[in-house]
Amino acid sequence: MRTKRLLVIMIAAVFVLAAVFSFILIFSVKKVDVTYSVDQNTNVSEVQDKLDKYIGKNLMFVDLEEVESIVKAFPKYKVVSSSKKYPNVITLKVEERRVVYQYTYQDNVYGLDKEGFVVSSTPVSDWAVKDGEIIALDFSGVDVLSVAVGDYLKTSQNELLACVLDMALSVRLTDCINKITVYKNLDFNDAVFYTDTGVTITIEDVLNRGVEKIVKGFESYDNAGDYIKSYNHIKVYLDQKNDQIVSIWSNTNEGD
Repeated sequence: MRTKRLLVIMIAAVFVLAAVFSFILIFSVKKVDVTYSVDQNTNVSEVQDKLDKYIGKNLMFVDLEEVESIVKAFPKYKVVSSSKKYPNVITLKVEERRVVYQYTYQDNVYGLDKEGFVVSSTPVSDWAVKDGEIIALDFSGVDVLSVAVGDYLKTSQNELLACVLDMALSVRLTDCINKITVYKNLDFNDAVFYTDTGVTITIEDVLNRGVEKIVKGFESYDNAGDYIKSYNHIKVYLDQKNDQIVSIWSNTNEGD
Protein backbone atom coordinates (compact mmCIF):
# COMPACT_ATOMS: atom_id res chain seq x y z
CA MET A 1 0.00 0.00 0.00
CA ARG A 2 2.81 2.32 0.92
CA THR A 3 4.65 1.52 -2.31
CA LYS A 4 1.53 2.31 -4.31
CA ARG A 5 1.14 5.63 -2.57
CA LEU A 6 4.77 6.56 -3.28
CA LEU A 7 4.25 5.64 -6.93
CA VAL A 8 1.23 7.94 -7.14
CA ILE A 9 3.20 10.78 -5.57
CA MET A 10 6.09 10.25 -7.97
CA ILE A 11 3.76 10.23 -10.97
CA ALA A 12 2.07 13.40 -9.72
CA ALA A 13 5.46 15.04 -9.25
CA VAL A 14 6.46 14.11 -12.79
CA PHE A 15 3.26 15.66 -14.12
CA VAL A 16 3.89 18.83 -12.12
CA LEU A 17 7.45 19.06 -13.39
CA ALA A 18 6.26 18.43 -16.94
CA ALA A 19 3.65 21.15 -16.58
CA VAL A 20 6.20 23.60 -15.20
CA PHE A 21 8.67 22.74 -17.95
CA SER A 22 5.98 23.17 -20.61
CA PHE A 23 5.00 26.50 -19.07
CA ILE A 24 8.60 27.66 -19.25
CA LEU A 25 9.02 26.50 -22.84
CA ILE A 26 5.74 27.86 -24.15
CA PHE A 27 6.19 31.35 -22.69
CA SER A 28 9.95 31.60 -23.16
CA VAL A 29 10.68 34.68 -25.31
CA LYS A 30 11.76 33.55 -28.75
CA LYS A 31 12.03 36.97 -30.38
CA VAL A 32 12.11 40.68 -29.64
CA ASP A 33 10.40 42.01 -32.75
CA VAL A 34 11.23 45.71 -33.25
CA THR A 35 9.91 47.90 -36.04
CA TYR A 36 12.40 50.70 -36.51
CA SER A 37 11.48 53.99 -38.14
CA VAL A 38 14.95 55.39 -38.72
CA ASP A 39 17.19 56.92 -41.36
CA GLN A 40 18.56 54.39 -43.82
CA ASN A 41 22.09 55.01 -42.55
CA THR A 42 21.23 54.49 -38.90
CA ASN A 43 22.76 51.39 -37.30
CA VAL A 44 20.36 49.91 -34.74
CA SER A 45 22.45 46.85 -33.88
CA GLU A 46 23.58 48.17 -30.50
CA VAL A 47 20.07 48.72 -29.17
CA GLN A 48 18.81 45.48 -30.75
CA ASP A 49 21.61 43.49 -29.09
CA LYS A 50 20.55 44.80 -25.68
CA LEU A 51 16.90 44.00 -26.35
CA ASP A 52 17.76 40.48 -27.49
CA LYS A 53 18.95 39.74 -23.95
CA TYR A 54 15.28 39.20 -23.12
CA ILE A 55 15.25 36.14 -25.34
CA GLY A 56 14.79 33.09 -23.15
CA LYS A 57 13.04 34.96 -20.33
CA ASN A 58 9.45 34.13 -19.44
CA LEU A 59 7.15 36.52 -21.29
CA MET A 60 4.61 36.55 -18.48
CA PHE A 61 7.15 38.04 -16.10
CA VAL A 62 8.72 40.54 -18.50
CA ASP A 63 8.22 44.17 -17.41
CA LEU A 64 7.57 46.27 -20.53
CA GLU A 65 8.64 49.46 -18.78
CA GLU A 66 11.99 47.81 -18.15
CA VAL A 67 12.21 46.84 -21.82
CA GLU A 68 11.41 50.41 -22.87
CA SER A 69 14.09 51.73 -20.53
CA ILE A 70 16.67 49.84 -22.63
CA VAL A 71 15.68 51.91 -25.66
CA LYS A 72 15.35 55.14 -23.68
CA ALA A 73 18.98 54.80 -22.63
CA PHE A 74 19.70 55.82 -26.23
CA PRO A 75 18.48 59.47 -26.47
CA LYS A 76 18.22 59.33 -30.26
CA TYR A 77 15.40 56.77 -30.08
CA LYS A 78 11.80 57.08 -28.94
CA VAL A 79 9.53 54.17 -28.00
CA VAL A 80 6.23 54.62 -29.82
CA SER A 81 4.61 51.45 -28.45
CA SER A 82 5.41 48.14 -26.77
CA SER A 83 3.40 44.99 -26.16
CA LYS A 84 3.55 41.29 -25.46
CA LYS A 85 2.50 38.97 -28.25
CA TYR A 86 1.68 35.66 -26.64
CA PRO A 87 2.97 33.13 -26.29
CA ASN A 88 6.57 34.20 -26.82
CA VAL A 89 7.23 37.52 -28.62
CA ILE A 90 7.94 41.06 -27.39
CA THR A 91 6.97 43.71 -29.95
CA LEU A 92 8.18 47.30 -30.08
CA LYS A 93 7.87 50.26 -32.38
CA VAL A 94 10.88 52.55 -32.18
CA GLU A 95 11.29 55.91 -33.88
CA GLU A 96 14.50 57.84 -34.40
CA ARG A 97 14.31 61.34 -32.98
CA ARG A 98 15.05 63.85 -35.73
CA VAL A 99 16.96 66.93 -34.62
CA VAL A 100 14.83 69.92 -35.60
CA TYR A 101 16.08 72.67 -33.28
CA GLN A 102 19.45 73.86 -32.07
CA TYR A 103 19.94 75.73 -28.83
CA THR A 104 23.32 77.16 -27.92
CA TYR A 105 24.15 77.20 -24.22
CA GLN A 106 27.57 78.10 -22.87
CA ASP A 107 30.09 76.16 -24.99
CA ASN A 108 27.72 73.58 -26.48
CA VAL A 109 25.08 73.37 -29.16
CA TYR A 110 22.20 71.13 -28.15
CA GLY A 111 20.10 69.34 -30.76
CA LEU A 112 16.39 69.07 -29.92
CA ASP A 113 13.60 67.13 -31.60
CA LYS A 114 10.22 68.59 -32.55
CA GLU A 115 8.94 68.14 -28.97
CA GLY A 116 11.88 69.86 -27.30
CA PHE A 117 13.63 66.63 -26.26
CA VAL A 118 17.41 67.05 -26.09
CA VAL A 119 18.94 64.48 -28.43
CA SER A 120 22.56 65.57 -28.66
CA SER A 121 25.24 67.90 -27.37
CA THR A 122 28.10 69.16 -29.54
CA PRO A 123 30.88 71.64 -28.74
CA VAL A 124 30.27 74.92 -30.54
CA SER A 125 33.60 74.53 -32.35
CA ASP A 126 32.49 71.17 -33.81
CA TRP A 127 28.90 72.07 -34.71
CA ALA A 128 28.15 72.07 -38.40
CA VAL A 129 24.77 72.00 -40.12
CA LYS A 130 23.59 72.78 -43.62
CA ASP A 131 21.37 75.80 -44.08
CA GLY A 132 17.67 75.00 -43.89
CA GLU A 133 18.06 71.79 -41.89
CA ILE A 134 17.90 73.08 -38.32
CA ILE A 135 15.93 75.86 -36.65
CA ALA A 136 17.79 78.03 -34.15
CA LEU A 137 15.86 78.45 -30.91
CA ASP A 138 16.30 81.62 -28.88
CA PHE A 139 14.71 83.17 -25.79
CA SER A 140 14.15 86.65 -24.42
CA GLY A 141 12.73 87.00 -20.92
CA VAL A 142 12.64 83.22 -20.53
CA ASP A 143 15.14 81.45 -18.27
CA VAL A 144 16.50 78.07 -19.34
CA LEU A 145 16.54 75.94 -16.18
CA SER A 146 17.92 72.69 -17.56
CA VAL A 147 19.30 71.43 -20.85
CA ALA A 148 20.55 67.86 -20.68
CA VAL A 149 20.80 65.08 -23.24
CA GLY A 150 18.09 62.49 -22.64
CA ASP A 151 15.57 64.93 -21.15
CA TYR A 152 13.26 67.70 -22.29
CA LEU A 153 14.48 71.29 -22.35
CA LYS A 154 13.17 72.91 -19.17
CA THR A 155 12.49 76.63 -18.93
CA SER A 156 10.78 79.06 -16.60
CA GLN A 157 7.95 79.17 -19.18
CA ASN A 158 7.38 75.55 -20.22
CA GLU A 159 3.77 76.17 -21.25
CA LEU A 160 4.85 79.01 -23.50
CA LEU A 161 7.62 76.92 -25.07
CA ALA A 162 5.28 73.97 -25.66
CA CYS A 163 2.79 76.26 -27.36
CA VAL A 164 5.45 77.71 -29.68
CA LEU A 165 6.68 74.23 -30.63
CA ASP A 166 3.11 73.18 -31.42
CA MET A 167 2.74 76.26 -33.59
CA ALA A 168 5.90 75.41 -35.51
CA LEU A 169 4.61 71.89 -36.12
CA SER A 170 1.41 73.27 -37.61
CA VAL A 171 3.29 75.02 -40.41
CA ARG A 172 6.33 73.67 -42.24
CA LEU A 173 9.18 73.64 -39.74
CA THR A 174 12.51 73.44 -41.60
CA ASP A 175 10.95 74.00 -45.03
CA CYS A 176 11.17 77.76 -44.59
CA ILE A 177 11.82 78.62 -40.90
CA ASN A 178 15.42 79.07 -39.78
CA LYS A 179 14.98 80.68 -36.37
CA ILE A 180 12.36 81.16 -33.65
CA THR A 181 12.64 83.63 -30.80
CA VAL A 182 10.32 83.26 -27.82
CA TYR A 183 9.58 86.53 -25.98
CA LYS A 184 8.21 86.81 -22.46
CA ASN A 185 7.32 90.03 -20.70
CA LEU A 186 4.85 91.15 -18.06
CA ASP A 187 2.59 92.37 -20.84
CA PHE A 188 3.05 89.81 -23.62
CA ASN A 189 3.93 86.27 -24.69
CA ASP A 190 5.10 86.57 -28.28
CA ALA A 191 7.09 84.54 -30.77
CA VAL A 192 8.94 85.65 -33.88
CA PHE A 193 9.45 83.22 -36.76
CA TYR A 194 12.31 84.02 -39.14
CA THR A 195 11.96 82.70 -42.69
CA ASP A 196 14.58 81.86 -45.29
CA THR A 197 13.41 84.75 -47.49
CA GLY A 198 14.05 87.35 -44.78
CA VAL A 199 10.43 87.81 -43.73
CA THR A 200 9.79 87.82 -39.98
CA ILE A 201 6.41 86.74 -38.64
CA THR A 202 5.49 88.00 -35.18
CA ILE A 203 2.73 86.14 -33.39
CA GLU A 204 1.29 88.16 -30.51
CA ASP A 205 -0.09 86.48 -27.38
CA VAL A 206 0.77 82.95 -28.50
CA LEU A 207 -1.03 81.32 -25.57
CA ASN A 208 -4.32 82.53 -27.01
CA ARG A 209 -5.09 80.58 -30.22
CA GLY A 210 -1.45 80.47 -31.19
CA VAL A 211 -1.79 77.69 -33.76
CA GLU A 212 -4.58 79.52 -35.57
CA LYS A 213 -2.46 82.66 -35.63
CA ILE A 214 0.64 81.05 -37.11
CA VAL A 215 -1.46 79.31 -39.77
CA LYS A 216 -2.99 82.68 -40.64
CA GLY A 217 0.45 84.29 -40.76
CA PHE A 218 1.82 81.68 -43.13
CA GLU A 219 -1.22 81.99 -45.35
CA SER A 220 -0.27 85.65 -45.80
CA TYR A 221 3.33 84.62 -46.38
CA ASP A 222 2.48 81.96 -48.99
CA ASN A 223 0.15 84.26 -50.91
CA ALA A 224 2.66 87.09 -51.18
CA GLY A 225 4.94 87.70 -54.14
CA ASP A 226 8.70 87.37 -54.02
CA TYR A 227 9.24 91.13 -53.95
CA ILE A 228 7.19 91.62 -50.80
CA LYS A 229 8.83 88.63 -49.13
CA SER A 230 12.26 90.09 -49.71
CA TYR A 231 11.96 92.88 -47.16
CA ASN A 232 8.70 92.85 -45.20
CA HIS A 233 7.30 91.76 -41.89
CA ILE A 234 4.04 90.09 -40.88
CA LYS A 235 2.29 90.75 -37.58
CA VAL A 236 -0.53 88.49 -36.42
CA TYR A 237 -2.88 89.31 -33.57
CA LEU A 238 -6.42 88.74 -32.33
CA ASP A 239 -8.93 91.50 -33.00
CA GLN A 240 -10.80 91.25 -29.69
CA LYS A 241 -13.72 93.38 -30.83
CA ASN A 242 -14.55 91.20 -33.83
CA ASP A 243 -13.03 88.00 -32.46
CA GLN A 244 -11.00 87.62 -35.64
CA ILE A 245 -7.37 86.78 -36.22
CA VAL A 246 -5.69 89.51 -38.25
CA SER A 247 -2.51 89.17 -40.28
CA ILE A 248 -0.98 92.38 -41.62
CA TRP A 249 2.13 93.23 -43.62
CA SER A 250 4.36 96.07 -42.51
CA ASN A 251 7.78 97.39 -43.43
CA THR A 252 10.41 96.02 -41.04
CA ASN A 253 11.80 99.53 -40.60
CA GLU A 254 8.59 100.47 -38.83
CA GLY A 255 9.19 98.00 -35.98
CA ASP A 256 7.05 95.17 -34.71
